[in-house]
Amino acid sequence: MIVNESIRVLFQEELSKGEFSWPAESSLISAGSILKREEMDMLRLNRSGILSDEALTGYSIISAIFSYMFYGNIEGIYELMFEECFKVATVIDTIDGNVDLSALLKKFAEIRFGHLLVKMDGVKHHISIYDIIRLYEKGNIKTELSVGEVSSRILSMPGDARLLDLLSEMMAKRVRRLFVEGTSSFISDRVLISYFFSSSTINTLRNDPKRIADVRLRDLGPIDAVEVNDDMKVADAARLLAKKKRDCLVCNKGIISHWDCVIKPYLMGKMEI
Repeated sequence: MIVNESIRVLFQEELSKGEFSWPAESSLISAGSILKREEMDMLRLNRSGILSDEALTGYSIISAIFSYMFYGNIEGIYELMFEECFKVATVIDTIDGNVDLSALLKKFAEIRFGHLLVKMDGVKHHISIYDIIRLYEKGNIKTELSVGEVSSRILSMPGDARLLDLLSEMMAKRVRRLFVEGTSSFISDRVLISYFFSSSTINTLRNDPKRIADVRLRDLGPIDAVEVNDDMKVADAARLLAKKKRDCLVCNKGIISHWDCVIKPYLMGKMEI
């Protein structure tokens, strides 16, 4: 029988680690180079060295860039790069460290966001959906569902789709990944961060920003999703996804993300905790 322990106990090792943070008053362009790293799924901010509830995510930055493009202010994106990080940050919700895993999963589902702060002894520690998915390997959560039963519909556009159009689609549908039509290749908010914070794009934004409007989906460096069978067990998919934060899986029925493997079985009542 699996015991539904408090998250304080369940994630004792993860929550006891020191947390990397970034000055809230520093420029966005300095933080962009950090967010491009594989291990950085978000960048928590600090004010005068004290951890805050604010964080930069790929989605929060891309949302800000999209706003500039949508309102025809492409020239303003270069100036945005030098704005202070807190102006583009999102505030992370908090949950008490004494609640159990069911309450944690319920909170994730309610806020529809893969990051939370866990309050323990007056200190707030970061936890994410990437920490939860490792519980399959540890045996703390189980499900008999297959990936075909939890997959999400693939959102795709032609390879020649313009940057503003694809960003509009991603923002409207609230998705982090967009596939190149007819392929298993996709871009994500992380791919977009790598693109916008590359030296070549920064130079374009400074010298000839209107060229950005002509950028196509295929120009953004799509990456390949891992293809799996519809009947692969979610627990096996979770072990694959736990190895890399940037990956997603695809099957005939759709896309499988970290969120699909964790939150959907819980909401369907098909997860043993």
